[in-house]
Amino acid sequence: MNILIADKIGVYRFGFKTIIGELWTDAVVSEACNFDKAIELVFDNNFDLLVLDIELAPQELLANFIGKAIRHTKVVMLLGDCLNEEASSLSKIGADAIIFRSTSKEEVSDILKWMFS
Repeated sequence: MNILIADKIGVYRFGFKTIIGELWTDAVVSEACNFDKAIELVFDNNFDLLVLDIELAPQELLANFIGKAIRHTKVVMLLGDCLNEEASSLSKIGADAIIFRSTSKEEVSDILKWMFS
């Protein structure tokens, strides 16, 4: 399994990487700490999953990016603690799941397992 975690906050990338490593020991996890790096990586690699922080770029850029990315990979949107109007409209583009930053480790694991069941 090949996974990209695109989040500007390193501790969140580390947390996802840890959970993914516990679920799939053979997973290859790449990281992007900004939107430009995410764009560069996602279309040049064959990812099974993109975990995307919706605060990486303005909504218009994210909408276009997500619309293209979902043709190639499953997409999880990483949000703050509530589903605001921006996040709601982005989720309608076709993200496979939404995970809030306050979601427990067990819930994140369950969501990821469900996505690949």
